[in-house]
Amino acid sequence: MDEQEVKALVAQGIAEALAAQKAEAEEAEEAEKLEAEAEAERVETERLEAEKAAQEAAEAEAAVEAEAAARAAGEPDPKVQALEAKVALMECEQALEKRLTEAKLPDHMAGAIRDTFAGKIYEADDLEKVVKRFKEAQTMSDPTGRANGAGRAGSVVMDERDKAELVFLKWMAGSSRFRALEGEIDNELVEPHVSEAYKAWRRAGKPNYGDGIRRVSEWMYSMCGGNPLLDPRAMEAVTTSSISSIVKNTVNIMVASDFSRRMLWWDPIVTTEEVDSIDDATLVRLYGVSTLSIVEEGQAYTELAWADEEETASFVKKGNYIGVTLESLMRDKVQAIRTLPGRLANSWYNTLSALTSAVFTANTLTGPVLSDTGALFNATAATSAGGHANLGSTALSYTTYDAAVTAMAKQTDQALGAGQRLLIEPKYLLVPVDLRATALQIRNSEHIPASQNNDINPYYEALEVIQVPHWTDTADWAAVADKAQFPAIYHIFPRGQRTPQLFTADSEQGGAMFTNDTLRFKVRMMTYRFSSSYECAPVADFRPLYKSNV
Repeated sequence: MDEQEVKALVAQGIAEALAAQKAEAEEAEEAEKLEAEAEAERVETERLEAEKAAQEAAEAEAAVEAEAAARAAGEPDPKVQALEAKVALMECEQALEKRLTEAKLPDHMAGAIRDTFAGKIYEADDLEKVVKRFKEAQTMSDPTGRANGAGRAGSVVMDERDKAELVFLKWMAGSSRFRALEGEIDNELVEPHVSEAYKAWRRAGKPNYGDGIRRVSEWMYSMCGGNPLLDPRAMEAVTTSSISSIVKNTVNIMVASDFSRRMLWWDPIVTTEEVDSIDDATLVRLYGVSTLSIVEEGQAYTELAWADEEETASFVKKGNYIGVTLESLMRDKVQAIRTLPGRLANSWYNTLSALTSAVFTANTLTGPVLSDTGALFNATAATSAGGHANLGSTALSYTTYDAAVTAMAKQTDQALGAGQRLLIEPKYLLVPVDLRATALQIRNSEHIPASQNNDINPYYEALEVIQVPHWTDTADWAAVADKAQFPAIYHIFPRGQRTPQLFTADSEQGGAMFTNDTLRFKVRMMTYRFSSSYECAPVADFRPLYKSNV
């Protein structure tokens, strides 16, 4: 390479270096320019935010000063005013609904009042004036003080029939018993049987009626206009003046009251159901399923096997009637008549008690035969068809009760002893009165009774003892699990008929009134039993039950 070529090459290198240096300078200048613009934008943003914060602070300070000035001037806080108005509106709405419920006005009247006051803050006197005007209009719609369309529940004034019914109820119940009804009418067993006359008496302020009449015969004379045994017109009044209905209503509420006072020993172990027909009822014995299967990638799921067993309960009707002669009323035999409600309540109680206890005593003390072909209580292994493994044969003691606990815990969630153990624990120990002391020793002893080492009793206060009045065998006993988790025994009734139902027969043209001058009152029970072969309460499952036939 000659000298000229070297010079040219050097000149080219210098030129390229200068061009690169110039490009770097231009890039640096552009970067500085962008940085300067960003800094300027940041400074402007901070300035704007500072101005906004200052403005907000000034506004807040002005608001505080305005609020302070308003308080100083005695003006209310708008926020407090709004909150107070909201609370007042809620109170008015609650008071409106409460007053309409108490007034028991027909729906169209209650709706008109509700439309008038809904969403408004009003004075209580204004509402009361409007309700009073509607009540007056309701009263004027019927000379007896009832409102057409409102029914007896809308009574504003008690008529003579209501007063007569209250007088008869006082006589039947006696003064102390009559006062006790006050605390019972909200009981779920009593409330459906409370007559409208009694409700009207309470709404009227509980006035004292009947002071001028001291005997039942006087009451009969007053109601019938004479002696029904001697005066044909008075006899006609017996069947047309609601005397039989009054007696029926009185007996009805007292029967329900007496029944509610009884200690229903079966209630903790029996599940009560109501149905809407009298067709056979199906009770299902639920079984679980096995563990879930492994599903490999891309494979289909397989169906999980499951099965239940069913028991069928059959409808049954039970009942009798009781006669009340006109002579007993005219001869003032109040004490004899007063026993009727107690007797009817006892018959209802005894019937349900017998149905329940027979679950454990039917079929020669082994209970009804279930759909799996096994008796409810049997000692056959659960792995065999019809085997329940829930029957023992030893006397009650800590050791035998512990064996029962173990047997119940081993019951499984699938048929024929398959599946997982349910670990069922008994909650109730059923005994005849003869074993009460032994049962209570097991329950109340902190240490195992008669144990050599004074070991701790695991069943201390862990169970409840129930005495079964119908059991006459002095040694047999049973254990039952908590019905909330493991239901087994059922009482089934048509809807609304869990307590005694009374009916009256008072026609003068036929029946006992025609032939015997007797008012007949029929008590009827409609319920279900296991089957026509086994007169006991329906049973769905053997696993929550254990029995020992000694």
